[in-house]
Amino acid sequence: MNTPVIPRPDELPDGEPKVLEFSTPLDDAAEAEAEAAAFQRLAAMSLQDYDRCRREEAKSLGLRPPTLDKIVSALRRAKEDEAGGTAVAFDDPEPWPEAVAGADLLNDLAATAQRYLVLPTGAAEAIALWILLAHTHDTATISPILAVTSPTPECGKPRC
Repeated sequence: MNTPVIPRPDELPDGEPKVLEFSTPLDDAAEAEAEAAAFQRLAAMSLQDYDRCRREEAKSLGLRPPTLDKIVSALRRAKEDEAGGTAVAFDDPEPWPEAVAGADLLNDLAATAQRYLVLPTGAAEAIALWILLAHTHDTATISPILAVTSPTPECGKPRC
């Protein structure tokens, strides 16, 4: 049986002694916390900024860029899910200075819809009521769904 020979530091190829590093659970926890902070920081970046630094960040984290992309994407989705989307702040509208004649308003809305849209009988009035509901939605306990359809595919409805 051969006994292994352990070289002296001056016999190592680069002349430097090799130091073995052991991690402790405390080091692992700190490292995991730092990694999680890096993921959160990357998820908070704009898409353009993230795209510019993703390769370097992935390399520094010891990951492939596609793996980092999946982690960041999952964090962004989770943040959107818990927030319910992106908040939009609107100024409170000022009330109209005079009383509004509701019947005249509904008739004007229906006439405008009838002027610009090809509609079946009663649809212009339904649209006018829907517009009114949209502006008073917070006072309702139940909201109906408005279905906008076309007689044939791609017959003039815009797509976003």
